[in-house]
Amino acid sequence: MEARVATGPVPADGKEPILSVEQVNCTFSVRRGLFGKRKPLKALNNISLDLRKGEVLALVGESGCGKSTLSRTIMGLQESDSGSVILNGQRIENLPPLPRARMIQPIFQDPYSSLNPRKTIGEIIAKPLAVHSIGTRQEQRAQVEQMMELVGLPRRVFNSFPDQLSGGQRQRAAIGRALIMRPEVVICDEPTSALDVSVQAQILNLLLDLRDELDLTYLFVTHNLSVVRHMADRVAVMYLGEIVECGDRDSVLSRPRHPYTKALMDSALSISPGREIPDPGLDGEFPNPMNRPSGCSFHPRCPIAEAQCREQAPRPEIIGSSLVKCWKAQPSDNQSIN
Repeated sequence: MEARVATGPVPADGKEPILSVEQVNCTFSVRRGLFGKRKPLKALNNISLDLRKGEVLALVGESGCGKSTLSRTIMGLQESDSGSVILNGQRIENLPPLPRARMIQPIFQDPYSSLNPRKTIGEIIAKPLAVHSIGTRQEQRAQVEQMMELVGLPRRVFNSFPDQLSGGQRQRAAIGRALIMRPEVVICDEPTSALDVSVQAQILNLLLDLRDELDLTYLFVTHNLSVVRHMADRVAVMYLGEIVECGDRDSVLSRPRHPYTKALMDSALSISPGREIPDPGLDGEFPNPMNRPSGCSFHPRCPIAEAQCREQAPRPEIIGSSLVKCWKAQPSDNQSIN
């Protein structure tokens, strides 16, 4: 029962999760300076999360909150201290590298550095097929051309190099490389943040179209709340290595239960003329993860923290359609955190 509470309410459609992160902890040993003493840095603190077939789960939070570490742990690139990551019923650490790569793939943030400048676009997209020894050269080329058509790349760039393409075209090539093996899960690590605003919407819409056409499942790492509104089915909010709120997109964005989620919503810039820069109402700065606060990790910045928040860490509870870790979470949809 505790594990189910930690991952949120059961969806109405009853779909089983394709990916389950169960009570994962990850600690790094960090040393300051050449002769400094090593200290533990808790990057992930008892993370539990479910990802269901065909959905887009957005993972949001400030820089340094642990989003990238969680992504690497899910892909099997970062070993955890405890807990487990289950992909299609198999523990991720028990999967050999090649089968694991066929099941889960990343799309990186920067298309200018994630593509090999010495390889042509055709060679880059075909590389996974070559590594896995799938098909003859002619069959591989046919698959690459089909994938280029799916991601919106003209065939004339097959023999082009990355520096001959625009940023949007490079990211389309990166998407094609990630999807050529038809993975079960795709980790999208801010795939539009390095692109021009005019191109971002095209890439986001492309990802949604590909999700429907290829039956993909996305974990979408971002800090852009506009992207979350456009892409996500559910939203998980991270703070200092913990999931502090998780639920349906509309519930989390429109009726945030956790004060940190509310601060994120209040900090979003408005395009309306004359509007002032928003004040999220947070005290202090993001804490040093090597010196974690006692009790609730958010209490030093929380405008409504009380003695219980400073002394005791909150337990995850399901409130409405969201999971929340906060002693002061509001139980009613008609109430808001003030």
